[in-house]
Amino acid sequence: MHITNIFAPALFALALTSCSTSQVETSSDSTWTGCSGQSCIAQGACKPGQSSAQFRAQSIPAAALEPGSHAWASVTFDNCSGLAWSTDTFSLHPAPPVDASTWGTSRVKLPASVPDGARVTIPIPLQAPIVSGEVPFVWRIQGDAVGALEERSKPVTISVRYSPDCSRPGPRARFQGWSIPTVVAAGQKFTAKITLANCGSDTWKKDNGYALASMTDKPETWGQAVIPLPMDVPPLAAIALPIELTAPKTQGTYDFAWKLKDGDTLVDEGTPLGHVTALEPYACPDSGPAARFVREQGVPAAINGSSPLETSETFANCGEQAWDATWHLGAVSPSDDGVWSAGRVALPNVVEPGYAITIPIHGRSPSVLASYPYRWSLVQDGVGPIDEPSPTRSINVTCLPVCSDHRCGGDGCGGSCGSCNGGTVCDGAYCLEDNGACGRLQWWNSGLSDSRDKGAWWDTDLYVSGSTPVQLRHAAQLIAWGIYGWGYMPTFIDHDTGQVFRFLHLRPQDLWATDVGRTYPGGFIVGLSGGDTWDTGLPTYSTGAHLCVQTHALYRDVFPEGWDSCH
Repeated sequence: MHITNIFAPALFALALTSCSTSQVETSSDSTWTGCSGQSCIAQGACKPGQSSAQFRAQSIPAAALEPGSHAWASVTFDNCSGLAWSTDTFSLHPAPPVDASTWGTSRVKLPASVPDGARVTIPIPLQAPIVSGEVPFVWRIQGDAVGALEERSKPVTISVRYSPDCSRPGPRARFQGWSIPTVVAAGQKFTAKITLANCGSDTWKKDNGYALASMTDKPETWGQAVIPLPMDVPPLAAIALPIELTAPKTQGTYDFAWKLKDGDTLVDEGTPLGHVTALEPYACPDSGPAARFVREQGVPAAINGSSPLETSETFANCGEQAWDATWHLGAVSPSDDGVWSAGRVALPNVVEPGYAITIPIHGRSPSVLASYPYRWSLVQDGVGPIDEPSPTRSINVTCLPVCSDHRCGGDGCGGSCGSCNGGTVCDGAYCLEDNGACGRLQWWNSGLSDSRDKGAWWDTDLYVSGSTPVQLRHAAQLIAWGIYGWGYMPTFIDHDTGQVFRFLHLRPQDLWATDVGRTYPGGFIVGLSGGDTWDTGLPTYSTGAHLCVQTHALYRDVFPEGWDSCH
C-alpha cells in the first residue's frame, strides 16, 4: 500500500487543534475517604470448599493517574481459611507481576484482625510509577507462617498518563485520545484514528522522519510497523491521525499500541495498550436462527480408543446480541458431552453479530469400542442450545494399539505395548518406579472418563478404583479444605505449574491433607479414593468407588499428560 495515499485529503480530514484543553482526565487523590479499623470488617459469605482467601471486590482510581502521583485503592476478601487473620501475622502483598516497586509498597497492614468467616476491605495507598503506561494491579493475602493464600484479587490495569494539557508539566509528545474498532474483519483493511499533542518547542517535521511506530511484540501485526506523519505539527498543537491498517488473517484478539518516532528514536508517551479482535465476517441472511453452522474441521471417521480428539467447529452469530462469556460450544448428542471429554467449550473471543468464530475442541475418545455420535451447538447459559447445530455425524472407536514410552502390558485393544525399563515395574498399564519412596502408588493424573464445565470449575472424573492411594503430582500448598454434598474436597495450588486444583470423593476417614497453608511434597498421599458422603451433614450423594479432580481451566490444559513425581 502507498502511505501517501492514505492521508490524501479526499480520503481523510486531518485536524490541527490547540492542545491546551484536556481530553483525558487525570487524578491525584491522596485522601482516603473509605473505611478504617473495625469499620472495614463485616460478615463474610464463604463459598464452601473454595479458596482460603476469597476475593469479593476492589476499588481503583476511575481516571488516569499522573506519573509519581498518590492515590488510594482497596481490595475486599472473605477469610475462609479456618484461621483468624491477625494484624501481626497476616497482611496484603502485591502478587506477580506486581512487586514492591510497582505501587511503592511491599506490604499493606490489615485495618484490623479478621475472624474466620469475616469480610475485610483493605485500603491501599498507591504511588504511581514515574513512567507512564498501563500498570498491573493485583494483590493477595499472605501469612508469615503459611505463605500466600489464594485467591488473588482480579487482575486489572490502572492507567498512568501525563496530562494532555500542554500547560501541565510533562513530555513533549502526549496521547490525547483515539478511536479504534473493537472488532475487525480478519485479513481486511480498517481505519483507526490517533490524536497526539506536540507539547514541545520544536515542530514535528514530516520530512525529518517523524512517524507513528507500532509498539506491539509483533510490529507487523497490522500490516505495517511505521506510518510517516502526513504533515508538520507545530508546537502546542494536536494532530488527529487517521491510519489505514490491515487486520491479521487469523482470528484472535491482538495488542494495539503506537508511539511517535523521531527518526530511529521513540519519543516520550505513546498510546495506551488497546486490543482489537479479528474475526471472520459472515453475511447473515435476513431471517433464520441466531447461530449458523459454517463448517467443521478435523472430524475423523474413526479414531483409536482413549486417544486425543482435536477438531474445530465454526459458527456465525446472526442474532442481535454479542456472544460473550455466557455462551459456549456444547455437545448435542449426547447433551453436555459425556462421550468426548470436552465439556462445554468456552468461545475464544466475544463474537459480535455478523461474524463467525472457529472454536477448537480438545477432547478424548472413549475407551470402549463402538460408534459414537458427534454433533455440536452453541449454548447460552440459562437458555440452552441455540439452533442450528452441526450436521449429525458418528465416529467409530477402533481397536488399534496405542502405546507410549510409559505404557506396558496390553493396550486394552488386543495389542501389546513395550516392556518397562530397568528400575520400573508394570503396574496395570503403566511403568512405575518401585523405589520405596513413591512405591507403586496410583498417580491421580491417570486416564479420564469425563470432563464437564460446572461454572467456575471443570469437573473431571478419573479412572481410580475405591481405596486407592491418591498422591500429589508435585509439591502443592493446601489453600482450602471443605466438603460438598458429594464429597470431601481439599484444594491445592501446584508449585510447579501455579495451577489450582481440588479433589472430590476422598474417603473421610482416610483424608490426610488437612492443614490449610501447609505445603505437601510431591508423592504425598492425600488420602484414599472412595465416594462416602454419609457423614458430611449435607444431602447424601454417593457414586461408590470414585475420584474426581476439578480445575479452573480445561483439565488437559492445566495438567498435560505426564507422570508422577518419581518420574
